[in-house]
Amino acid sequence: MSATASMGLVAMNGKTRTAPTTSYAAKIARQTLIFQTAMSQKTKSTLRSIVIIAIIVLAVYFLNAEYQSHLEQKAIDTTGLEVLAFQHALVESSKTGKPVLADLSAIWCPSSRRLDTEVLTNEMVKSKTESDYVFARIEYESDEGAEFMEKYQFSGFPSLHLLDGQVNKLKNLPRIFSPKNSWRPFKRLSNYPQAARNP
Repeated sequence: MSATASMGLVAMNGKTRTAPTTSYAAKIARQTLIFQTAMSQKTKSTLRSIVIIAIIVLAVYFLNAEYQSHLEQKAIDTTGLEVLAFQHALVESSKTGKPVLADLSAIWCPSSRRLDTEVLTNEMVKSKTESDYVFARIEYESDEGAEFMEKYQFSGFPSLHLLDGQVNKLKNLPRIFSPKNSWRPFKRLSNYPQAARNP
């Protein structure tokens, strides 16, 4: 092997240039491998961070939903009212002739809890509800809630609705949260036609 070849020289058009040596090519390959490894580690680290964040977000969401559900159940319990599912309430309404007082609420909604703790705990309201109506609770985000809202064209919550045993809408009660005035819509129902209240 000539000295020129051993030095990695190449003759081209009468000129001589230095050809890439084996050691130089190996250096390039090594740097490329290092770069690819670093990028791979960075990608893995990013994906790991995304997964961890997603897990934390989901955990917070479900824990909050559980906590809100606990608060809502606690608020319902303070009323002392017997709460039936809507379909059960309709059956009971057909048996007793009492209209259904349907409460459309959401477990995570502070206003729904206010309705429970500031309106339905009022002694006059509670007494009126127990004696004259079948009380039903409808969860806003349930399939039953979606069907209920679509059928009667309701969109807001919390809200109270009066229906007969044949699921005919009789009346919507105004939304009042003041403990002082919460009984007034129920008092007006006392003068509601008996035939409409007991079909």
